[in-house]
Amino acid sequence: MAYSDFLTRTESGETIQIPIDELLRILLCGSLPDGTKLEGLNAIDTAHHKAHEGDHYFIHGYTTLDTDDTVEFVVTTPDSSVHAHMLFDLQSEKTLTVEFYEGTSGVEGGTTATPQNNNRNSSNTSMLSIKKDPTSIGDDGSLIGSYKWGSRKLGGDVSRDQEIILKADETYLWRFKSGEDSNNVWWRGSWYEFAE
Repeated sequence: MAYSDFLTRTESGETIQIPIDELLRILLCGSLPDGTKLEGLNAIDTAHHKAHEGDHYFIHGYTTLDTDDTVEFVVTTPDSSVHAHMLFDLQSEKTLTVEFYEGTSGVEGGTTATPQNNNRNSSNTSMLSIKKDPTSIGDDGSLIGSYKWGSRKLGGDVSRDQEIILKADETYLWRFKSGEDSNNVWWRGSWYEFAE
């Protein structure tokens, strides 16, 4: 039987994975398939569960950009069966162009961005390598997403609320470019790491 993305945590702290139809039955009658009664059953999704396990991470920040100034993030994934399931949010007060590339190569320099763990009790660290503002990029790669707002001199935002599962052993580029001076820009990337 195929399992959904729903995990449940019992009052005793045990976590079990349950098919959606079985989860609905349990929620209605309050017992497991073997008849064991459950009290205080809480259903959580995978992302929430990964935060509890210490496998959910984020980066965030803000800056002020002038016309044609850019911020670039290069994210490299390891050759692993554990994949990053990523969401991102971006806002600006004025005109901004955003581009998202896959297969970036020839990256040199940049400042290491250290992901933070959403579970502040966990010592786990992210498997992703993240560089901010590299000194050079040989090839952007294939454009897989782009956004632009602020044509009326107003700000805007984009939020990817459906996770993108990054490929193993791949490099990605996020580029933000300002269309105006004194443009306050804020960003956040968040992801959990899950063995497929």
